[in-house]
Amino acid sequence: MRLRPLALALIALALSVSGSSQIGAPRHKSPEKIPSQPVPIDPLMPVFPVQGHSPGPQVNLQVEVGEDGSVRRAVPVGIAQGQTYFMDSAVDAVRKWRFKPGMLNGKPVAATTIVGFEFRAPGDVLYLRNVGIQERSLPPRPFVLRPPLTEPVLERKVAPIYPPLAKKARVQGAVVLMVVIGTDGKVRSAKVISGHPLLTGAALDAVRQWEYKPYLVNGNPVQIETQVTIKFEQ
Repeated sequence: MRLRPLALALIALALSVSGSSQIGAPRHKSPEKIPSQPVPIDPLMPVFPVQGHSPGPQVNLQVEVGEDGSVRRAVPVGIAQGQTYFMDSAVDAVRKWRFKPGMLNGKPVAATTIVGFEFRAPGDVLYLRNVGIQERSLPPRPFVLRPPLTEPVLERKVAPIYPPLAKKARVQGAVVLMVVIGTDGKVRSAKVISGHPLLTGAALDAVRQWEYKPYLVNGNPVQIETQVTIKFEQ
């Protein structure tokens, strides 16, 4: 019975030490996996091009921002043909921007974002603040430019073999394909838009073997989507 008060005192002391060690222990924060959004600092607005017509289009750019906040590259996303003046104006402006860089675990990192502009009228260009999206601190994913601003250069062309059944049936005409060309210039995919069923297979087999000169935007190879027409004539 005499040991009971001593035992209780030792238990109380142990609980006190355990509680104080837990309170003083630092809490470890889970590492972040996605950088914060780069934020432009006093962005320069693009100029409404004199060649453009009102109202102009919306132009979105994929922008790679370095850890120092500088713009490493800016490339258009989904720009429509015939709107190159607006695209050039947007790219020229964004290249001069400075950003508060994206942060990852307390350190500035390279990150990509999307910036957009709505070309309403001369002197009225709206910066679309809600277009930006967060990306991992990795090189930007390839995007499809639809359609390319200039025709891609074909370096290796394989002629289609006229299907014997189509030739016997005197079937002729054009087959139109939608082709995706990768950053290495090789055909990634091809699908039929129009054409006689007896001719489409031969057209697909040929075009899938074609090779192009890599398509460059601002000096960087990009993936593009373009139309190809194959004519079968007897």
